[in-house]
Amino acid sequence: VSQSRYERELTPLLERQIQVLRLKVSGEQVVRIAADHFFRHLRSTIMSQQKKPFSLKTLRRIFSYTAHYRRTMVLVVVLSLILAIISPLRPYLIQQSVDRYIGHQWLQGLIYISLVQFGVLLVETILRFVFAFRISWMGQNVVSDIRRIVFEKILMQDIAYFDKTAVGTLTTRSINDIEIGRASCRE
Repeated sequence: VSQSRYERELTPLLERQIQVLRLKVSGEQVVRIAADHFFRHLRSTIMSQQKKPFSLKTLRRIFSYTAHYRRTMVLVVVLSLILAIISPLRPYLIQQSVDRYIGHQWLQGLIYISLVQFGVLLVETILRFVFAFRISWMGQNVVSDIRRIVFEKILMQDIAYFDKTAVGTLTTRSINDIEIGRASCRE
């Protein structure tokens, strides 16, 4: 069985803590068992918080929530393609200004290419702003839709479900899972 990096790092640390507690209590069996249980629980909690691998199925489910925002999605994809074309244009223009105009001391050409560089920079900045704004807007709306759906599903549960499940567990689970989704949309 292969151990994860966290498990390899935490296992010796937790074992040392258990040994220290065993020495300090000097034979009190109940305290030692409680300490063993606590550190094992802590270790399993930390191990369960590891990042899960990328899943195409999860990505499809997230994209299914973006169906209402198809125009924004198309705009974002088009903007990303345009930005991918424009981004390498600035270094090329700088190279041309140094090689052709500064090297040959042609001031009029240097002024012209500097204005072109400024125009490209202005267009790129505006497109990046629109791109970032629209993708953030869409991400926030998708998260809002998911929150609404989760809330509706919780409200539609039988009363017996609420007897079995603690309210704090429901709240924590729904908030944390949605926040993880929101964070992954940002990335």
